[in-house]
Amino acid sequence: MRGEIGMYQGGNWISGYMKGRGWTPGEDYDFFPAPGTEDHAIFQTDTVVVLRGELEEQGKDFVRSVVSVEAQAAFNQPKGSIAPNMEVSEEIYDVIGRREAERFSEMAQPSLMILLPPEYRMAIGTEIEKYAANPTAEGLEASLNPLEGMRKSLI
Repeated sequence: MRGEIGMYQGGNWISGYMKGRGWTPGEDYDFFPAPGTEDHAIFQTDTVVVLRGELEEQGKDFVRSVVSVEAQAAFNQPKGSIAPNMEVSEEIYDVIGRREAERFSEMAQPSLMILLPPEYRMAIGTEIEKYAANPTAEGLEASLNPLEGMRKSLI
């Protein structure tokens, strides 16, 4: 925004930041998928856990309220991101958000990482970093072996 770079990699949510700085979507900035990902859209959403106990019903009420069309529209419009509740009207989006919501609805694939046990999910991230530092057949083998051992212990 200071004119020092020509491109910045981030999610479509960055549009909320740009608009907050006074820029107009589609005029002062735009958004496009990273090269090679035009036909893919992977998403991850926040997770809310409701614990059993004396406040369980209040927790469920809270979840129902934050996933409602009204709450999602109120949250996602200024943020610039696509609402996970697909019943939210595309009218809340700017030109970039509408284009991305349409693209997303046609090809979205959920990230199943959130379903993995936390220790395994963290280990995957660690092993990917190790492999990135040594992207060889030996590096791949060194990263897959501990993951396979963990996988076997989990089933």
